[in-house]
Amino acid sequence: MKKRYVLGLDGGASKILSQLFLINDKNEVLNESRPFEVSYSSIINFDQSFIPVKLEIQKKESLDKSITIQPKELSQSKVIIDAIMKSIQNFKNFEISAMGFCFPGIKTKNIDGISIMANGPRNLNMLRQLNKKINLEFNFSINIKNIYDDSLSCVYGEKFSRNGKLNNCSNGIYIGGGTGIADGIVYQNQIIDLTAKKDFKKSWEIIADDGKSVEENLSLGGLSQKWNSKKIKSLESLTDLFAKAQMKDKKAEKILFSAGNAFNLLIKSRISFFKSKGHYPEKIVIGQRLGVLLNEKNHPLKNIIQKNNFKDIPIELSSNRNTAALGAAYLAINEDNYA
Repeated sequence: MKKRYVLGLDGGASKILSQLFLINDKNEVLNESRPFEVSYSSIINFDQSFIPVKLEIQKKESLDKSITIQPKELSQSKVIIDAIMKSIQNFKNFEISAMGFCFPGIKTKNIDGISIMANGPRNLNMLRQLNKKINLEFNFSINIKNIYDDSLSCVYGEKFSRNGKLNNCSNGIYIGGGTGIADGIVYQNQIIDLTAKKDFKKSWEIIADDGKSVEENLSLGGLSQKWNSKKIKSLESLTDLFAKAQMKDKKAEKILFSAGNAFNLLIKSRISFFKSKGHYPEKIVIGQRLGVLLNEKNHPLKNIIQKNNFKDIPIELSSNRNTAALGAAYLAINEDNYA
């Protein structure tokens, strides 16, 4: 039975998580390493004061094909590349057959760079820069072929993980919450690539009554930004937000109420897809850091979400931290040109 080591790389707004998987020729995970994380802030020259280019400007430049990468974006992108390299370095002694890499943001036409990035720097040549460093520093005879969508990778990981909440699900909805929102659909046991469907609204394209997107209102990054007037670290900000909500603080309650409405909007949008096909979702899976948080007893946001109008669809919480890394690894070994 053929076995190979496949490295999954899950890039986010604040860190890179990597994990090595031993996978057989039936695409079954036989063994896996512990997740290894590198925060961008631990890398030399990380710019703590970095602010992404306004999204409206990014969208306009992308539409006009006049993208101008700012000097601070170039510098912060180099930090991210260095963090990814440090992550790969951790597994340099293994005979790696393939590497799968996922990252947030809108990808370039050739899926080798980031043209729009809400929570970080754009990098139009990300893959070329990364592969150049890999070839120089490691003995690998492989390159990373594409930058996979982080939402799609999360759904793949939750579907094919041995303990994945979508493992035996034919029709399901996935919502992952971190700095942004990763969301996806399993329909008739097939994973739908939402990025390939132009008429399918993503979480950042669905707008609530307050003018904010689902992603802005529901993601942990969005919640932190709304609450954080003192510019403290996001984790401290979230802890404070949830504590104040439990104390019936009006501002905190309003923020979490908007998050609950955003959740409802996203679920209604996904249900309409299933209904248009004559089906109905079996379950909703909430994962990533949001899934971990909601696993806490009497969490105020969980209480709001559970009061929704989807009583006939069970909600399951996933605390699996490696879903996107595993999904990226699966996508890599399923590339048509993988040998």
